[in-house]
Amino acid sequence: MSKSLQATLLNLIVSLLSKLPMRYHSCVGSWIGWLLYCLPLKRNTIIAKNIVKCFNHLSPNEHQQLIKQNTKMMGSAIIYTAIAWRWSDNKVLSNIPYKITGIEALNACRKAGKGAFVLAMHSVFLELDGRLVQLKMNEAFYAFSYIKKHDKIHQTMISGRKSFSNTILHNNVRECINLLKQGNVVSYMPDQDYGVKSSIEVSFFNQPATMVTVPARIAQISGAKVFLLDSYWSKSGERVFNLEPIAYDPSDVIGFTKTISSLIESKISQHPDEYLWCHRRFKSTLGRDFYVTNV
Repeated sequence: MSKSLQATLLNLIVSLLSKLPMRYHSCVGSWIGWLLYCLPLKRNTIIAKNIVKCFNHLSPNEHQQLIKQNTKMMGSAIIYTAIAWRWSDNKVLSNIPYKITGIEALNACRKAGKGAFVLAMHSVFLELDGRLVQLKMNEAFYAFSYIKKHDKIHQTMISGRKSFSNTILHNNVRECINLLKQGNVVSYMPDQDYGVKSSIEVSFFNQPATMVTVPARIAQISGAKVFLLDSYWSKSGERVFNLEPIAYDPSDVIGFTKTISSLIESKISQHPDEYLWCHRRFKSTLGRDFYVTNV
């Protein structure tokens, strides 16, 4: 199937799901998650490999339960992605309960004309998270994104995100620094394997992994205040966000990068079923062959 046809199909699915009545969201999301779990998808092998590797203290049965719960969350996230891209502000605010702690410190930065550099992790609900944070800020922020500019599917993603963010393509570090110097809010998710270039080796769930030093250098040059954003669903069904300021030594790029990796791991550990495990997190350290065979 061509990328153009895939993009058209994605737009159709998003449009249909965005019109789905709220009372059907839970059952349809669970059904999509079950379908994702049952299909022989490459991403299922990647998810299983990552979870088994990162949680080697769990039993095989516990691994399977976490994998199932993660794919269930992914099914729900597909619906929430449609909501994030297509619903009006009023409809989102009326139907999605959420709260953000620490937003006052970020707003204080903006009022003082100082840039706010928000580091986050890849939650399966990242599209919804971006929309909800934007609504609380009452203006669009800038998202540093590893998106291929001329890829049809990626163009669909950029179009969907325009309701809550302005996209900075990944090779435009200079624009990111300038925006922060101008007092803007920029988000960046450094928790995937972007290759060995401009990266260092860090410990991720006691496994060797890479993490880019780009965020540390952006923070160093821009002088922006750095925050870590964590998000999860509460037991009551409320989306909860925590914005925490991070103290850092601008001259210690390696120390900064390792600290961010450790903080992100800590947050993932609290809600591992909501993390995006379908990325090849260890491809640069354990090799691409690690993800070839089934678990």
